Amino acid sequence: MNHKFLDLIFGGEENSLEQKIFYVSCLTGTLACLQGSFMNFLRFNTEFGFILFFIGICYLIFYLFTKFVDYTKNIHFLVYIITIINFYPIIWILDGGILGTVPYHFPVFIVYLFLSLDGNRKKVAFLSFFIMITFLIFLQYFNPNMFHREQNIHEKILSVYSQILTIFLSLYFLMYIYFQELKSKKESLEKLAKNDPLTRIFNRNHFFEKVEFCLKNTFDKNMYLMMFDIDDFKNLNDKYGHLEGDKVILKVVEIIKNNISEDDFIGRYGGDEFVVFFNNKNDDYIREFCFKIKNSIQSINFFESISMSGGISKYDKNFDMDTFIKIADDKMYEVKRSGKGKVCF
Repeated sequence: MNHKFLDLIFGGEENSLEQKIFYVSCLTGTLACLQGSFMNFLRFNTEFGFILFFIGICYLIFYLFTKFVDYTKNIHFLVYIITIINFYPIIWILDGGILGTVPYHFPVFIVYLFLSLDGNRKKVAFLSFFIMITFLIFLQYFNPNMFHREQNIHEKILSVYSQILTIFLSLYFLMYIYFQELKSKKESLEKLAKNDPLTRIFNRNHFFEKVEFCLKNTFDKNMYLMMFDIDDFKNLNDKYGHLEGDKVILKVVEIIKNNISEDDFIGRYGGDEFVVFFNNKNDDYIREFCFKIKNSIQSINFFESISMSGGISKYDKNFDMDTFIKIADDKMYEVKRSGKGKVCF
């Protein structure tokens, strides 16, 4: 089955899990009622056929209304209550009650209630469902003729098969959206583990994991490491507040990201310190890059001028990772001691 189509009808990441489950319940309710209606028309039970057709259309309207007009948990809850106190009793009576096919749907409906409602809504829905089913069972027990419905063996087999197919599709859709949700949460957690929360660039650990991978798997290419920080950033933070300081950090990161190639990447080393890795570049490219970003950072529109100090380390095959980092770090602090606002190559 085409997963893009399923994402279209149930919604992508913009919809909550509860909302997707509600869509599944509406569409499987539509399917169950329409196929039941079709089978009743085939055996000339037109009254029951029209009732099922009407209920199926109601579920489709519920779906379309919440999908394309508005979705709220109150409407969601109201649809389930209408199902419990109106639709289930009607179908229960017309389909033979406990001897019909409606009870096959109860386990799946309970799953819908449990997964898609919360708090008091869930309690009210479960209590209403329990009271209604108990009432219908006792009503059938004391007045069985009210629920009697003639069906030959072939009709019974087709009816049961039809309900099993609907339940199978319902469970398939539920499992699909559930595992999609798990996959989405896993990807989000992996992203959080690799990225800095504020800037969304690589955090320190993941940055150097990527650097190590490049050093081990790239041969005969020039590689560079740039370490830099924002000059007097602590004073900016203290003077203008952390929110303004964060804006400066985000602007600096944006400038770097807009000027590096696809082979290069940036990470947050800590605080206002950042590291950039350059893969397969040359000295002229690095010098031009440093000149460009130094000027771009100095032109940031802030309460006062912004500048950066940085150091560049060129990789040598005799370097280990610590040496590669230390050279860039030492050059950055050399710039700090000599007046700031430059990049030492």
